[in-house]
Formats: sequence, structure tokens, C-alpha cells
Amino acid sequence: MQFSIHRVWLLCRKQWAENTQLYILGILATAGIISAVLIYNMFDKRGIPLITQQIIFFTGLIISGAVFTSTILSQFNEKVKGIQALTLPASTLEKLTAAIIYGLVMLPAIYLIVIYPFIALAHYIDIDILGRFNDLYVFKANNHSVELGSLFIITQAIMLLGSVVFRRYIFIKTTILTIVITVGITLFNPYMVEKTIVVRSTVPRNITVKEQLYNGDNKLLSTENAPRKVDVNYLYSAPYQDLNIFNSGRSKVYNGVTYSSDDIRATNPYANIFYILLYLAIPFLWIITWFRLREKQL
Repeated sequence: MQFSIHRVWLLCRKQWAENTQLYILGILATAGIISAVLIYNMFDKRGIPLITQQIIFFTGLIISGAVFTSTILSQFNEKVKGIQALTLPASTLEKLTAAIIYGLVMLPAIYLIVIYPFIALAHYIDIDILGRFNDLYVFKANNHSVELGSLFIITQAIMLLGSVVFRRYIFIKTTILTIVITVGITLFNPYMVEKTIVVRSTVPRNITVKEQLYNGDNKLLSTENAPRKVDVNYLYSAPYQDLNIFNSGRSKVYNGVTYSSDDIRATNPYANIFYILLYLAIPFLWIITWFRLREKQL
């Protein structure tokens, strides 16, 4: 069967027609929760700064999107609904495409239309009634927004796969499995780093450090290359992240001012590889979902 955009559109319409009441209730519940969070933050003396608005917006989008996506293909796990879904005159790719469109296009669009006015209203109350000075969050393609948007897409792909792998408690099981894998990698990463660079965090090492001293105006005062005794502190972070190397409390006096070298950050030049692998994981998860869905259809 050849891929048809028209059949994908019909599948999207069918999904909405069969779940209209559920989706409306979900949207209203999400709006209520976001409103409660905004009201709670208004009682803070800072009000609702731009970064708080951004975090609230994306957190609500990611969580509500995960719950929503976990139900899109769940009908294939039920006997009666599963038979009806499998007998539809549409290919596996078309059904998967319709699910992806729902999760990545329709859901964010509806979420933006419904939730953003609540954020704008809370911002109006925050500055015009409560007299605080906070900017309104407007989406910009900066690093923080790109990272949060990427997290949303990855979460969608994971939940979509979970909806065809688990039969019951899809959201809970997929969330727990994702947390276990993420925490496991994060805990295992320092061990791998230690084995790679052959340094233990409890044993100080002598290295050559380029130390630069700046004044309060950020003007460079001096540069020195000298041996230092340092300790490597392994933070529980994702692979390919920077290492923090803490100095052993050394300080230096320059023109009567004491300067302390608190830490040195060993930057990983290959950090982008980790993000590339994460982005490649998205189509990989979709392919696995397609195979799993195809098995059900066969």
C-alpha cells in the first residue's frame, strides 16, 4: 500500500472524533494546573520572572505531551479496539505518521493557544497590579529553548514507543524505565571517566595550570603558567560533559588583593557528539515503534 497524505489526514480526524471529550478534559486540567502554578509563583517576592515563565511553559508541555502521547496508540493493546484499529485500510507507516503529527504538531499548537494566554495574564497581573519588573516570555531560538524543545521531542518519541510496548500503565512504566536508564547512565559515567583518564578523585595530582587574574572591571591583571596540586571532582552528569577540577585551596596576593582559584573546568571538545546521538535516537525510536506496530498488524 502506497503512502497517502489523505489517509493520514483521515486518521487524524478519526483520532480527534473518537477522543474529543477526553482531549478537552485534558486541556482544561492542564490549564488548571498551570494556572495554579502561576498563582503560587505570584506569592514569591520576585514574582514570575522570564526564566520561570519559560520553565513553567515547557514543563507543562513536556509532561502533558508525555501523558497525551502515551494514549495515542494504546488502542492497539486492547482486544476490541485493537482489532478495529488493525483492520483500518491504512499502512503501519501512515498510522505512525498520524501519531507523530498529533504529538509534535497538533498538541504543541493547542497547548500554545490555550496555555500561553494564562501566562500572559499572569504576567499582566505581575507587572501592572503587583508592580514587579518582569519581562513576558516570548519564544526565541536560544540554547535553553532549543534544549527544552529537544527534550520535548525526545520524550514524545520515548512515550510513543512505550505505548506499543506496554499494555497497561503505559505512562507510569515508560517513565520509570526512562528514569532508571537515565540515572543508571549518569551514575555509571563517573566510573567510566575515572577508568579513562586513570585518576582517582581522592588522590591529588600535579598538573600545569594557566591562571589568569582579573579585577572587578574584568580587566586581565596577569597570566601565570605554574604547577598546581588539584583534585578531580567527578560530578554525576551525562556523558561528554565537562569535568570540574578543584584547586587545593591555593590563593595569591596581587597588589594587596587576595585572589582565590576556586576551580578549573576541563572542557570536553567532543560534547556535541552526545547531543548528536540524542537527536539520532529520535528517528531510531520511531523506527522501533514502526516495527513493533507492524508486528501487531501482522
